[in-house]
Amino acid sequence: WLKQQDATAYSIQLLGTNRPELLRDYFKTIAKYVEIEKVYVYRTMANQRPSLTVLYGNFVDLREVSRALQSLPEELKTNRPYYRTIQGVRLEIARHRS
Repeated sequence: WLKQQDATAYSIQLLGTNRPELLRDYFKTIAKYVEIEKVYVYRTMANQRPSLTVLYGNFVDLREVSRALQSLPEELKTNRPYYRTIQGVRLEIARHRS
C-alpha cells in the first residue's frame, strides 16, 4: 500500500505501541468506527524499541486530512492521533532499516 501512494498524500497516525496485545485490543475499537481495509500497520522503532504504528486512510491534501482528523470519534482521539505525510512515513521506515 505504502509504495503505491503519492508521496505528498497524507494518512492519520492513530496509534504507536510496542505492545502487540494493545494493538489487538485497539483493532476492536477501530473496527467500530472506520473501514478496516483503510487501516495499515507498519513496524518501526520508538524510544529505541521495536514498535507498531497504525495509520488510517489516504488523503490527498491537508484540508481533507484535517477534516478527517477532526471528525474522528472521541474514542479514537484518546491516543492523540495526528496526520503524517506518506513521504514522512517512508523516510521513517527507511531510517530504521539502515
